Formats: sequence, C-alpha cells, structure tokens
Amino acid sequence: MDQYAREVASAIPDLRRYARALTGTTERGDTYVRTCLETINQEPQWLRRTPFPRKDLFIAFHNVWDKVCQSFGADQFGSGGIATHDRHYGNVTAELDRQVLLLMDLEGFSAAEAGLILGIDAKEVERRLSVVRTQMRLAPGGRILIVEDDALIAMDLAESARSWGHDVRGVASTRSAALARFARERPDIVLSDICLAGNEDGIATSQEMLETGDATIIFITGFPERLLTGQGPEPAFVMAKPFQPEKLKAMIDQALWLRTPRHSSA
Repeated sequence: MDQYAREVASAIPDLRRYARALTGTTERGDTYVRTCLETINQEPQWLRRTPFPRKDLFIAFHNVWDKVCQSFGADQFGSGGIATHDRHYGNVTAELDRQVLLLMDLEGFSAAEAGLILGIDAKEVERRLSVVRTQMRLAPGGRILIVEDDALIAMDLAESARSWGHDVRGVASTRSAALARFARERPDIVLSDICLAGNEDGIATSQEMLETGDATIIFITGFPERLLTGQGPEPAFVMAKPFQPEKLKAMIDQALWLRTPRHSSA
C-alpha cells in the first residue's frame, strides 16, 4: 500500500462521521460509505484526481450520493434505507445547503474544496453557507440535556449551547439523574459522555433514555474510537474531546435540522 492509499484509508473514519451526520443514522451513513468504497474498488479512477487523498475520497462519495439520488425517487432499500432522505426532504437546495454546512463546519474543508467536492463554484458555496448559517441563527433553539460527570466540561458545554440559542434543561452526572432529567424535560438533544460518575456506562444510559422517549444523542468523549469499531451498534453523532465549539455547533444544528426538516431558498 503506497502513501496515497494509506491516507485514503485513514480518511475513512472522517467520511463515516460525515455520512452519518448527513443522513442522521449510522445505518444509512455507513451504507453510503460502503457503497462508495465498493464503487472505488470497481472504478479506481475516482481516486487520484487531486494530490489530496481525503478530498478525493469525499469527491467519490458525493458521486455515489448523486447517483443514488438520481436513480431512486423513493426508498428502494427498505425502511430506513439510504434513499429515505429524498422523500424526507424533497428539496435539492436544502440538501445542498446541509452538505455545504457539514463539509465546511464539521469537516473543515475550505469553500474551494467544498465546491470541488460538490461540483459547484466556491462563491456559490460561500453564498449557501451564509444563507444556511443565517437560517440556523433564526431557527428556534432546541432543548438540550447534558450528561457529563466533569463539572468544568459540563459548564463549558452548557455555556456554549446557551450562546447558540439553545435551552439547556439540566446537567446530570449519573445514570439515575440522567434518566430522571430525561423523563422530566423531554429534550431534543442529549450531549453525553460515555463514562459517567461511579464508572457508570453513558452508552447504556442513553439506550435506556431512547426506550422511553425520542431524542438525538451526541456523544462527546475522549475515546471516540470505542464508538467507531465497526462492530456492534454505533451512534450517528460522535464528537471527540476536547470538543471544538464550531464543530459541535454544526453537529447540533444538523441534528435539529434532521428532526425538523427545513427548506431553504435557492
């Protein structure tokens, strides 16, 4: 394996994170990534288009995404399959705006790089990013519950979420407190560590929450590799500690957007 191939392989976890955030589920995101990798194996010309392996991988991914969108107007992959987003949004402009937001704010691509990945002009990328950020600022904030046993990190998360216009409905550091808060507050988003006070399991706690209510869980952890093993259930939204505010903001905005479909102007 040469250096280029090694860099492509090292970028696959980034692509999985992006695909999961874009589709809103682990299953759909990973299905797109798997289809992308299968396409690359069959059509290797999709790589080595630029000197930058990570960018080439994202370009190949969006080629697969666009082909699926053009081919299937309905969900051809069963309930929760990869074409669901077409029916769910039904708006190409809104879909493109979300892609711009995630490529730049979550994945750190420049306007020129995002434009190359999406096949649009860099100026159009900047225009769309400005529009969608304005929409996010004007949109009503979400109800957020923080499940974190480190008081300083919890305070930082709460202050950041409030500064972005969200309603922080409480902080919990243990399983019992988290479950009680969740039942009482019914948050839209839960920001959770995977290790809670007393060595309690944040992942198991989040699963218990979802058995009794509807929320999107965003795990913020110093051990993201534990949630990205490729084996067993994996969450759609994972943020590494120390968290980068702009990336966490983009992830929360995207999670709320997926919960309440929006349509932007062209």
